[in-house]
Amino acid sequence: MSQESPGMLVPPRPNLGPEPWSEVPPSWQLPLAMGLAAATLLLAAFWLLIRRRARRRQEIPSRIQPAIADDSPSAQLLNLAGQVRETLATRFGPSIRARTTEELSADPAVKEALGDDHFESLIRLLATADQWKFASPPGNGQTESLLDELSRWSAWEGVFRGTGRA
Repeated sequence: MSQESPGMLVPPRPNLGPEPWSEVPPSWQLPLAMGLAAATLLLAAFWLLIRRRARRRQEIPSRIQPAIADDSPSAQLLNLAGQVRETLATRFGPSIRARTTEELSADPAVKEALGDDHFESLIRLLATADQWKFASPPGNGQTESLLDELSRWSAWEGVFRGTGRA
């Protein structure tokens, strides 16, 4: 209120707000920002591609089994069982590799696909290989009986590999 005229009100000065920029933004900033964003996206895509390829290489199991220099009957039996498991994996998928002999013997799909004859021989071969692999040496020292069975299983494995049933 003013002293001169007590009944008159004086409004406050208006607030004009912030003042506008006095300079015009350079025209090169927008293309530079877009170029940096595109380069970042390309680098991220390239990095993801490299990681995906590396992961695939780790996931692919080696199909080539190393040659066993040991010509003992037990090594031949274990090699034969490994070949039979690989044949099963090619026929029934890679999940077969993770199954135990007991799980395979309880699978009706494998039994039906192979037939009773091949299925029983398969389970006998895998059970014997498991016994030789996991039993202590004094408990599995029946090398003479293994030599007789090994030739029979080798012949069976050739027939098993050749049959197209699955």
